Amino acid sequence: MITSSRAAISFGHEPPYPVYDENNWSDIEVLTKAGVSYAGGYMLSKTLAEKAAWDFQRDLPAANRFELASVNPCLVVGPAFVGSGFTSGNILESWMTGNN
Repeated sequence: MITSSRAAISFGHEPPYPVYDENNWSDIEVLTKAGVSYAGGYMLSKTLAEKAAWDFQRDLPAANRFELASVNPCLVVGPAFVGSGFTSGNILESWMTGNN
């Protein structure tokens, strides 16, 4: 099981938005052009990391292959191990303070 992110699958699609499945990935070309800004770098890293996991699994000899599943949450809620300054925490804080 991979806990990935919505960032890996949903960036760069035009309306009407698809029902996301194993054929949908964020647009790597657009993300690469965005550079290493926080959003662009994060989304690019999540996309490349998840693609690499699926490629690794697919390229194993059949006898060594294992089942792989991915969860792509759009928001993570729970205790923060990093304090503040992360996207999900910032969103929750803005909701609670009315600054959204």
